[in-house]
Amino acid sequence: MKKLFDWADDCIRQWDWKNVALLKFCMLALGVLLGLALPRCARSRARAVSGIVFLLTWVPLMASLLNAAPWWEDVLPDAGHDSAE
Repeated sequence: MKKLFDWADDCIRQWDWKNVALLKFCMLALGVLLGLALPRCARSRARAVSGIVFLLTWVPLMASLLNAAPWWEDVLPDAGHDSAE
């Protein structure tokens, strides 16, 4: 399993944002197809689990993105500065 994760890490290091976006669209399409294949009685549970997983992964990703964004101070010039100064 470690070799598989090492291989995946190497792939991600070599990819640019377009490759990562393609992977995400591919996974989204797979999720939609799997969701459509679920019986109607299982869809509400799948919807709840998907919503929880989305929130638990989206919040840290957005926090990381905003902390790493070099353009952040260009967008909000007062970001990180006390407005009382």
